[in-house]
Amino acid sequence: MLLHLDGSRHRWFQDERWHDFLVVLDDATSEIYYAQLVEEESTRTVMVALKEVVERKGLFCALYSDRAVTSSRPPRPARRWTSTG
Repeated sequence: MLLHLDGSRHRWFQDERWHDFLVVLDDATSEIYYAQLVEEESTRTVMVALKEVVERKGLFCALYSDRAVTSSRPPRPARRWTSTG
């Protein structure tokens, strides 16, 4: 089981509040194992999501996400790819 974890920050309620929508899904089937609106994506909220998935579905083989998920270090600048001819 390869899990994909992603969070999307947005004004979900069309007012001034920002929330993150966390989703954990099976990469092969796109079955959603967890989805939750949280005030802010954090180590705690991600661990809650993973705990629930493990309790319901069992241990997974691998997990992937974007670099922004609960990173404790500053984000790296985007890479620029150039053609060398």
